[in-house]
Amino acid sequence: MTTHLDPFAQNKKSTNVRIFDVIGQKINTWLERRRDRRRLASMDARALRDLGIDPAQAEFEAARKPWQEETGLGKDIEIGTDCTPRGDWSLNSVAPSAGMPETIRIAGLPIGLRPVLPEDKENLRDFWNGLSERSRQLRFLSVKHRFSEFELDRLSRVDQQNHVAWVAVDLTSPRERILGEVRFVKAGPKSGLAEFGVTVGDWVQGRGLGRKLMQILSVEAKRCGVSTLRGYVSEGNALMLGYVMHRGGKIALDYPGVMQVDLPVSAVSETIMAAAE
Repeated sequence: MTTHLDPFAQNKKSTNVRIFDVIGQKINTWLERRRDRRRLASMDARALRDLGIDPAQAEFEAARKPWQEETGLGKDIEIGTDCTPRGDWSLNSVAPSAGMPETIRIAGLPIGLRPVLPEDKENLRDFWNGLSERSRQLRFLSVKHRFSEFELDRLSRVDQQNHVAWVAVDLTSPRERILGEVRFVKAGPKSGLAEFGVTVGDWVQGRGLGRKLMQILSVEAKRCGVSTLRGYVSEGNALMLGYVMHRGGKIALDYPGVMQVDLPVSAVSETIMAAAE
C-alpha cells in the first residue's frame, strides 16, 4: 500500500509552525522588555547614574508598553568633541596609558590595568559577589545581594567616552580575575562633571591599588574633557574621605550618612607627576 503525502498540507503545516515561532519570539521579547522596564522603575537616581542611564530617560522608558521599541537608554548619545576616541582593545591586552605602567605588582602578584570589555560581564559578577557586605555597602551605599543581567550588561558594555570603566586583573588567572574596578559617567556629552566610583577587592585593600585606579581615571577624565569627579561616599569611608581632603577636594553632606565629594582632576594628575619625579 502506498501513502501519498499532500504537499499542500505539508506546506500549510510548515507555515503554521513558522507563525507560532514568530509569535513566541515576539512574546518573549515583550516579556523581557517588561522585566527590564520594571527594574528601571525600581532603581533610584544614583543607581541609574552608576549604570550610565539618565534618570529622566529611564522614567520615560519605564512607562513605555512592552510592544514599544527601546529608546536606547544612552547607547546612541552624542559623543562630545572634546573626548578623544581610543582604539580597540581585546581581552588579555593590558592597556598602556599616559605615564601608567602596563602592569603593577602587589604582594608579588602581577596585576594588569585595562578598560572594561563586554567579555568581563561574568568576571564582574564574580568580583562583586565576592566582596564583603561592608565593601558592597561602601561602594553602592546599600548591601546589594545580587546584580541583575540588565545591570551587568550596562556595567560591562560601556562606550569608554561618556561612561568610562577600567579594571585591575590578576594576570596569573586564566580568566583574568578582577581585583578592582573604577568608572565614571559624564553628566552630559560635553559636561566637565562626571560621577565616579571605585571598588577594590577585600584582600588587596590598603595596598595602593585604589590610588592607582584613581590615577588611571584621572588620565581618562582629562581625555574626555572632565575637570571634576563627583562621588557619594559613606561617612564611614575614612580612606576615601581622607584621599579627597588630601587632594583639596570639597566635601559636603548629601543626606544623613552620605557625603558628596568633588575631586579636581588636576589634583590627581599632579599626584601622578609628583610620583613620576
